[in-house]
Amino acid sequence: MGMYTRGLPALVLGAAAMASPLAGQENVGTGSFKWYFGAYAGATMFETNAQEDRTSPMVGAQIFVTARRTALRLSVEETFSDNNLAFFSDASAPGGVQQVTFNNIRKYSLMLIAIPLQGAIQPYLGLGVGWMHTVNTFLSSTATDPAAAQDEAVKRGSVGFGSAMAGLQIRLKGVAVFGTWQITSSPDDSKYLVGPTHSFSGGVRLSLGRSRESF
Repeated sequence: MGMYTRGLPALVLGAAAMASPLAGQENVGTGSFKWYFGAYAGATMFETNAQEDRTSPMVGAQIFVTARRTALRLSVEETFSDNNLAFFSDASAPGGVQQVTFNNIRKYSLMLIAIPLQGAIQPYLGLGVGWMHTVNTFLSSTATDPAAAQDEAVKRGSVGFGSAMAGLQIRLKGVAVFGTWQITSSPDDSKYLVGPTHSFSGGVRLSLGRSRESF
């Protein structure tokens, strides 16, 4: 990861140099009423009911729409983690417990973000909601009704959540480099994931133009 981290400043400066003439007329630190597309990477920390804390790589994409001191962020991300173990109660399984495995975790988030400072360097805070689910979820034990057990296994891997976020972005004309920490609420005891998930990520947002007409 060190090579990629060292290469990030060069990538950002190169993108800023290639920005359109219109973007070049903007003052550094501005960006109200704009659409941005962003890509990011980092790590997610999570725990299941059958295994302790795991830290796995994550990548994501987002649409970021700014107002004057607020923004709306819609994102989707994937955490890559193979051979995760979990279980749920199933009277048809041996011992009344159905063992399952899954590979990845997919998360969708909608966040309302406050950006209190106007300038080239901007801290921000956010609150929101979302949905995440396990990917490639399979039974590891036998079942009297495999189809019904598989449906239940998939259902137990899906959960809605509340979320909080804190981050910092550095703006360069039509480009923003950012780092973010996000935490989700804890699922109930019927789900595979235990406690909150934490994610840390960094990435780049590029301006797609204004989000409203000028008056």
